[in-house]
Amino acid sequence: MEKQYYISKEQFLTLKAKWKESSYHSAADHIIYNILRSKPADNGFIPKKLHIQGDNEWYAFNEALWNANHQLKPCYKRDWVLKTSTLIEGQMEKEFKTHYGIEPPADLADKLKDLKK
Repeated sequence: MEKQYYISKEQFLTLKAKWKESSYHSAADHIIYNILRSKPADNGFIPKKLHIQGDNEWYAFNEALWNANHQLKPCYKRDWVLKTSTLIEGQMEKEFKTHYGIEPPADLADKLKDLKK
């Protein structure tokens, strides 16, 4: 049985090359990178001792997961005087492509939705 991958080989090679360009990656970046590589989202995360971060041993993972979900939300420009928000079309996709080198998969946000520990 052949293993199913989330992204194509060309996308994987582009992602890997873009990943190596930067020496700093946030925990949220690692979660998205793990998902794109068809690995468990919590790969590389370990539970911490209780009482360090709010009695939740997976606090760091959950916080990074929140940030990863936030990266995949549409971008809005807020006008504080008129108290309105305007959707900036394609901004999230543009930032994702700049950061990861590939277009964001359509169901990536769905894969992150129920991962909280």
